[in-house]
Amino acid sequence: MPIQDDEPTLEFTTDLRAAFGLLTLTETKDLSERQKGELVYQLPDTGPSFWQAKPSVGWVEVKLALFTHNVHHYGLLMQTVYPGAAVREHAYNQLNEFFIITKGTARAALDGVEAIRPKGSVIVIGRNVWHWWGNAGEGDAQNFAVIDPPGVEGALALTGRLRT
Repeated sequence: MPIQDDEPTLEFTTDLRAAFGLLTLTETKDLSERQKGELVYQLPDTGPSFWQAKPSVGWVEVKLALFTHNVHHYGLLMQTVYPGAAVREHAYNQLNEFFIITKGTARAALDGVEAIRPKGSVIVIGRNVWHWWGNAGEGDAQNFAVIDPPGVEGALALTGRLRT
């Protein structure tokens, strides 16, 4: 690794850039707007938000979905569950969920195996896995969820009540 001004620098050859899918500034400037993906900034409490259907007690905010942005490969949610509450058991045959616990302490069960996970934990729920998650703490529990491919966001909107 070359050193410049006492700092290591990375020099990517054309072959390395191609192998990792990296572009130079010049290459990005030469692209048309149609070739570029969407850049989205989503502030807190700005996405469509829904009270969840019973027996869940809490709400979900849709951060990114097919019906909110021009992004088609995944959906993003923030989900809050009140103390002692849980989302009903369910499974999906067409999508995966990736949760990051961002607040509180979560209880989760995947195919009947239960665990308690603190803030900062990651829970990956694959297709066809029977699961639920809930709040094991005294304050609100929250997760940031990546849904791949998107789809559950629309179901949450249809089964919940608009939260204003």
